[in-house]
Amino acid sequence: MAAPWGLFPQPDSGILSVVPLVILGIGILMMLSELTGNQLQYSKFATGNDSKTRTLSGKTGMFLNYLPSGVVASVLVAYMLGVLPMLPSLLQSCGASSAASLIEQAVSNDSDNRLLLVALALSLLFDKRLLEVLFVQKFSGTTTANTVAFITNAYFSNTIILLYAQLWVTAQGFAAPTPNLKWPGLALFLVAITGNGYHHWLLANLRKGSNMGYMAPQGGLFGVFVCPHYVCEILSFVGIALISQTLVACSLAALVSFYLTSRSASTKKWYLKKIDGFPKERCVLIPGVW
Repeated sequence: MAAPWGLFPQPDSGILSVVPLVILGIGILMMLSELTGNQLQYSKFATGNDSKTRTLSGKTGMFLNYLPSGVVASVLVAYMLGVLPMLPSLLQSCGASSAASLIEQAVSNDSDNRLLLVALALSLLFDKRLLEVLFVQKFSGTTTANTVAFITNAYFSNTIILLYAQLWVTAQGFAAPTPNLKWPGLALFLVAITGNGYHHWLLANLRKGSNMGYMAPQGGLFGVFVCPHYVCEILSFVGIALISQTLVACSLAALVSFYLTSRSASTKKWYLKKIDGFPKERCVLIPGVW
């Protein structure tokens, strides 16, 4: 089991040995798709659909995107905190005895609470987004059912894989990697998720009354970045990767970085085309560089 610097060991065989490469490949493909004008059809990039295309409201689509991931992370947190002690029994009754055993073994080995922190971070990340969809964000358009299915499955499968990787390394009883980045990662995650929520609130307050059109966002870091909420979301996943210190978590952070950076670049092009006087100096990711 080779252990990359600063990370937990990887298994020599099995799904965890190939998943990081698959995640990176998907991230690169999504980035190229965004940059070549083939954006995922939601928010400002949703296009008109013919009568044969099934659509959902933007609010419903976004809620479904985050719901399965929020549920699975929250269920694991509830079990680890003693709120849902019957989880292993429920899994065994569903024929998932190996999963039940892995969870029990990992939880019993989680002496430094790293597994709990990873699960808590994921639960907070997705549950926050669900609450924002319900009570903060304002939606004016629709999205296709195919787009919702793709994003929902992507979030859910990556959440399951990330948690499985953390369960696996915890069950093995490995010592913490050197350097131990758990606490710096938690600090980064908390700052980033707060910044993400704040900029979502600023975006929501742009639309007041019957005005549901797009305008140049103001306030916070919008004077610097085109999409500071994307920058904060990238940093949220980097924080989770530092808490986790698994190759899978690092690969997922890279995927999110590739996709949201390219989405931000597409958003800047859209703003410059649609909004007169949009500040060209606002950067995509790195101030003064790009």
